[in-house]
Order: sequence, then structure tokens, then C-alpha cells
Amino acid sequence: MRIYNKYLLTLALVMGAANSLLAFLGNNDLTNYFVVNIIICLGITLLFVHLNPRARTALNGINAVLFGGFAVIIALKIVEFLSGK
Repeated sequence: MRIYNKYLLTLALVMGAANSLLAFLGNNDLTNYFVVNIIICLGITLLFVHLNPRARTALNGINAVLFGGFAVIIALKIVEFLSGK
């Protein structure tokens, strides 16, 4: 099995398990799902980037976009907390 196939399979299994656990726990906030999935994706990508240096450039671009979305959600939560809503 190629490294990309292992990467995608690992992402699918871990994200599926995390989403199932969040649903089982009764979490209804979509931002929580998004943040958990981003953290999982960033962590697994960091592990797989070291195994294949050629994939680093493509995965770094994807990680930059995901981290940008993560930062926007955190900023919105901070503004919501400071505004007292």
C-alpha cells in the first residue's frame, strides 16, 4: 500500500471514530466537529510528512488553509466571549 493510501485510510478511520464519539456524547455544535477534525488532520499530516518529503509541499498548503479556518473559529469564539453573548 502506498503512503498516500495509508494517509487517507488513517485520516478516514481516526476522523470517523472522533466524529462518532462526538455524536455519541451528544455534541450539537458544528464548530466543535470542525476544530476536532482540523486538529486530527494537522496531527496525522505532521506524522506522514516525515515519511515522504515530496508530499510536504502539497500537504503544507492544505495545512495552511486548515489552520486559517481554525484561527478564524478561535477568533470568533474569543470575540463572542469578550462581547458577553
